[in-house]
Amino acid sequence: MTQRTFQWALLLSGMMMVMHSPAFSQSANAADKILGEWINETHDRKIEFYRAAGTYEARLSWLKNADGKARTGQVVIRGLTYNEGRYEKGRLYMPARDAWYNCSAVLKDEHTLAITGSAGLFSKTKTWTR
Repeated sequence: MTQRTFQWALLLSGMMMVMHSPAFSQSANAADKILGEWINETHDRKIEFYRAAGTYEARLSWLKNADGKARTGQVVIRGLTYNEGRYEKGRLYMPARDAWYNCSAVLKDEHTLAITGSAGLFSKTKTWTR
């Protein structure tokens, strides 16, 4: 084994140790707590969060009554990133208005998610549950 090969092997093994350390996996596990199905405040929609290209997205997984523009499988949240206990920099789609808004979210506890949509100076927060 050459000196250069040995250095690369040492570097890669160090990276593997860091990635499998409790601190690294705890951060990933904390971010993934948003994954799964949530029910909106009016209990007429279920929204499923999933990972997509390093961010979190959500799609409608169930509708009590389809209102014409909303449909099952439709992506309604895109691009949420996890940062120190908050999900931020996402976009929220409102089918009834056919418009995208800025979006952030905070897990209040294991079963409660506060979703905030904003446009300019106006914002509104809704609470979703599991």
